[in-house]
Amino acid sequence: MKILITILFTLLISTSTIADYNTGANAFNSGDYRTAYKELLPVANKGNAEAQWAMGIMNYHGGNGMLSDISEAVAWFKKAGNQGHSESSLIIATMYFYGEYFNKSKRKSLEWMEKAAEQGSVLAMYRTGLFYGRGDTVPQDKIKAKKWFKLAYSLVDSDSKQSNIA
Repeated sequence: MKILITILFTLLISTSTIADYNTGANAFNSGDYRTAYKELLPVANKGNAEAQWAMGIMNYHGGNGMLSDISEAVAWFKKAGNQGHSESSLIIATMYFYGEYFNKSKRKSLEWMEKAAEQGSVLAMYRTGLFYGRGDTVPQDKIKAKKWFKLAYSLVDSDSKQSNIA
């Protein structure tokens, strides 16, 4: 009997979490950040990387009923990035590259850029290839550059590969 109650309780909680996430995601997509924040915060605190990314975006941009809080945004992006969320890792890499919030650090930018590339971000693959191809921050390594460029190219859809040159 205890096992049955535990199973039912677990299912009830996970169904509730999914409903909160869906409500929050819909609110986020429609620009209702107040509702999104309320619904996604508990889901993000439970470790959902997509919810953490959304919390980062809302804190980063502010607006739609929220104030911008870059330090809070960075904390959420790092949590999501450390769980494999490539867009979050790419944002952190870009912030390091341009010295936004952090002191400008191409080395830290490359660390996060390569992480985002390994997590599947095509843009991060391309940018990592640039780091290695130019020898920017690291010794020039054309083999690594070529690897990242080829991988990025292989993941781009065929329509994007079409040339507009007549």
